[in-house]
Amino acid sequence: MDSRIMDVLGDRVLELGPKTDERGPYRNFRLTHDGDGIAWLLFDRDGSSANTLSADVIAEFELVLSALESQRPAGIVIRSSKPSGFIAGADVNAFRGASDPGVVETMMAQAHLVTDRLENLKIPTVAVIHGFCLGGGLEIALACQSRIAIDNARFGFPEVLLGLHPGLGGTARFTELVNPVQAMSLMLTGRTIDARRAKTLGLVDTVTQERHVLGAVKDALFGRLNLPPALWDLPPATFSGGEQQRVNIARGFVQPARLLLLDEPTASLDAANRRVVVELIHEAKAQGAAVVGIFHDEEVRDAVADRCVELG
Repeated sequence: MDSRIMDVLGDRVLELGPKTDERGPYRNFRLTHDGDGIAWLLFDRDGSSANTLSADVIAEFELVLSALESQRPAGIVIRSSKPSGFIAGADVNAFRGASDPGVVETMMAQAHLVTDRLENLKIPTVAVIHGFCLGGGLEIALACQSRIAIDNARFGFPEVLLGLHPGLGGTARFTELVNPVQAMSLMLTGRTIDARRAKTLGLVDTVTQERHVLGAVKDALFGRLNLPPALWDLPPATFSGGEQQRVNIARGFVQPARLLLLDEPTASLDAANRRVVVELIHEAKAQGAAVVGIFHDEEVRDAVADRCVELG
């Protein structure tokens, strides 16, 4: 068949990890593991054409996270199996007619705990986002360590149009990740942005097409330092030289940080991986991180340093 036709068809089929027809023990999620030890967690709200967040979905999400903490996969991919998009936000019908503030506060507190638990997982997490990613759905994505957007994705916090504001920590996470003025502009107007604009703002790490999702996932989870998945769960003392250095660097850069302390970050690395480390340092600085390092490699030092202090 003509390759152009295959390309078009490929972008209509969602990459959802290992194929399975079984829902498993969960009503609103599907959980599978691929050959690299990556867990694919699919939002698939029962009886609905779109994913929304409700009390029962959040409660089940917590059960899934507990299972994943016990399984310790090499990484976790979170995405939707619904063609309509990632997550369209909270199920506002759950709040209609609510008269007891205590009940609503309890629901919100539970949702906060689950979102914080996702953010604090000691396992690399990546959200793969297609279609609409709005409100609480965007807050779930923000709690992941990285975000991959399919080129048809749209992002926003439209709840302000209902007189609400992001309620799952989005006001803090969004303004930490994106320039606060631009972040507040989106949150206060309720407008949405496309994937390319999200990449420009720093909201997503990668924009790709559906047929390239697998490669983007592996790059996001195992880094750009050519790390085999088997190394992620091993202590650094298990190996040495450049392999150990790449693991140390990957662990240091896997989450955004305000301060990075680097001691000879390119020692024992080949030229290709040295270039990757320089790129990672530049990206961290662009995101607002302060970087303090000890460099004997003058070429790398000159490439990343804004100020040098000579030590006798």
